[in-house]
Amino acid sequence: MTLFETRDPSDSIEDLLERERQAVLSGNLDALSRLIGEKRRMMKQLARSRIPPERLAGLRAAARRNQALLSASARGIRSAAEHIASLKREKQPLRTYDSAGESVEYRQHRSTVEKRA
Repeated sequence: MTLFETRDPSDSIEDLLERERQAVLSGNLDALSRLIGEKRRMMKQLARSRIPPERLAGLRAAARRNQALLSASARGIRSAAEHIASLKREKQPLRTYDSAGESVEYRQHRSTVEKRA
């Protein structure tokens, strides 16, 4: 690409969607937040350009794939937060596995020391 050549907006969007996908898969929330402004700007450019329908369909599919990944990540985060909240509320023992694969139960012991402000 020379100094005065412009890049096809669909190529730029495709690259951005791939970076977004990688950020979601790696859990890099900082990268995702940085991509928002760039994505808005590129979408405006894309709206002003003439892109072949088949190319647009490919970009739409990539965007839908990313949306599905983002939705699944959000559901996982909500589920984990709900699970942690229920553990705190119910004071049930935490069951996990040790390095030998044996089930281990961890109980939270209540302090017998009275705390005052």
